Amino acid sequence: MPELPPGRWKRPARPDTPIAKADYLQTHRDELPCIIRHGLQGPIVVNGKEYNKEMPGLEALREDQITNLLNYIQTNYGNNNQRYTFEEVEQLLEQCPVPQ
Repeated sequence: MPELPPGRWKRPARPDTPIAKADYLQTHRDELPCIIRHGLQGPIVVNGKEYNKEMPGLEALREDQITNLLNYIQTNYGNNNQRYTFEEVEQLLEQCPVPQ
């Protein structure tokens, strides 16, 4: 992510972003590490609204970085979900389907 010039702040996520208070985070918990690593294509439904935009994977992220990212998402943007452990993310990443 590029750094912002001094004195510039990143805008917070919009309240209507699919990540805010997202039921998808709970109902697809075991898939989230793989989605971050390998991306996602095709439609998904979050809080009753369909989204169909490609999300590229972040293959370069280490397991600890994915764990930190997931925990940030799980506990921010109006979400109050269970945090991940490093071991849990590591295990879930080992079970990822092979991307095509």
